[in-house]
Amino acid sequence: MVCRLQYYGRAQERLDVLVENLLTLYDRRKREAKRRLRKLYNEVDYPDEKVIRQTYTVEYSFVTLAVPEALKLTDTELYKRETRKLRRLYRKTAEASCDALAKQMQDMAEHCIDRLGVAPNGNPKVFRDSLLTNWQRFFELFDEKNISGDEEL
Repeated sequence: MVCRLQYYGRAQERLDVLVENLLTLYDRRKREAKRRLRKLYNEVDYPDEKVIRQTYTVEYSFVTLAVPEALKLTDTELYKRETRKLRRLYRKTAEASCDALAKQMQDMAEHCIDRLGVAPNGNPKVFRDSLLTNWQRFFELFDEKNISGDEEL
């Protein structure tokens, strides 16, 4: 869990860097648009830097899902029923997470296989470095995404 907290904590820092990169180009792109669009250019279409910074934020919160222990004292059967429902929900969520990870991995593998093929014009398709970078990122975040700890994945 600590690893996930660190990941979320650094998310805003990583996003801030990306926003700063965007803003380094933003004024130049606005000037280019003004030159190209001339009379059609409208300053209102381009938010100022403050608005852009406020738009790109990371917000998160942690919520506990549990059956209240007090319910055990007041209605044991209801407590047991709600506990079973919550366990089913956890299993269902874990299965959906595993399915999504498996689908993502399958899509990435299919894309790699496709890139090893030949284009309609007979030329070999291009296998870019970004394919390997995408796999690297996938595996770097895999443990965080594998919330059920599924060993088969």
